[in-house]
Amino acid sequence: MSYVLDEIFNLSRLATEALSPFIHKTPLIRSESFSKLTGAEIFLKLENLQKTGAFKVRGALNACTIAKREGVNEVVAASAGNHAQGVALAANILGMKSTIFMPEFAYPNKVEATKNYGANVILAGETYDDAYAYAVDYAKNKEVKIIHPFDDKYVISGQGTIAFEILSEIKNLDYLFVPVGGGGLITGVGTVIKKIAPEVKIIGVQTDSYPAFAESFKQRRIIDTKRGYSIADGISVKRPGELTFRIATEVVDDFVTVNDEIIMAAMFLLLERTKMVAEPAGAASLAAILSNKIDIKSKKVGAIISGGNVNPLLLARVITQSLRQEGRMVRLVVTIPDRPGSLRNVLECVSKVKANVVDLIHLRNEPWIPPAMATVEIIVEVIRGETLEELGKCLKDKGLSYEIT
Repeated sequence: MSYVLDEIFNLSRLATEALSPFIHKTPLIRSESFSKLTGAEIFLKLENLQKTGAFKVRGALNACTIAKREGVNEVVAASAGNHAQGVALAANILGMKSTIFMPEFAYPNKVEATKNYGANVILAGETYDDAYAYAVDYAKNKEVKIIHPFDDKYVISGQGTIAFEILSEIKNLDYLFVPVGGGGLITGVGTVIKKIAPEVKIIGVQTDSYPAFAESFKQRRIIDTKRGYSIADGISVKRPGELTFRIATEVVDDFVTVNDEIIMAAMFLLLERTKMVAEPAGAASLAAILSNKIDIKSKKVGAIISGGNVNPLLLARVITQSLRQEGRMVRLVVTIPDRPGSLRNVLECVSKVKANVVDLIHLRNEPWIPPAMATVEIIVEVIRGETLEELGKCLKDKGLSYEIT
């Protein structure tokens, strides 16, 4: 290992002891559901249960502690949410002032949480990269310290403390899947694991919309990615860090990219099967496992669930869309005669198959509806796979025209 990796490893070891009074040693669980689903032995490292709801507090607290020792009284950061909360809490613990720049479109729950930890929050720019530029400008000619979210050896080594916890509980791990934005988490964890258990394959996970690190790793040079859109805002970074890229070339074995649809599926499965709430970036590692892009059959596999700070409205959307995709919630559109008793015929069929009405809209005055007719749109939950077939037969027997989507 290079001198840099030796330094990161030693700093991570020191950080493990220094941070322990202030952070949680998060649970590491074996998931029976995901093990059966994949044919592998799946372990989840639940950093969504960490203080501030994400792993970021580890690196932030480590870096802020060093800054405090150097006599710094104010720290500055830019973040879409989790690093912001980590720095804000760290500064609060250490009695420091914190100023955090967040994108204008950052989720309101993350903005409010950062303020609640005592930070001065300034909304600036559309993306993390824009917010970081504002943070750099703010810090000019001031006696403050910028705490970079990933390209900082103390931040990286703080994230590396996760690896010591994983290795203390799992022996003979074959793969570890890690969400990647700028690379602080995977380089910290990867450095420690490769030092202690070099046989473990470290797999980075990015979104199709922001694959900058994956592409840079493939081409062996740093490249930018065009601005895209992904629900996984926590790993939507346009460019890898200089330091994290250098380390990743030595400790990462491969990268996988996933789309928003499979991330949503992973979030839903985590919620339903393990009762765990994960934000999109936090569920990306599991999404990669479920994508089957890497053969993990009969292997012992770890996944870092890196955060749980999901916007409630997004979570509601994920649940609804996942139920629709699985056919457990459907939209039923029925054309009925516009006369008394017609709606009852539809609801009798719904009741007969024991479907549950979630929402109902009765339309009669729209220009596209034929005269003397009406349209009923009903969102229903169904219990069994054959329910839709039974429902369709019932409606057809009553002479009703329908569409199920």
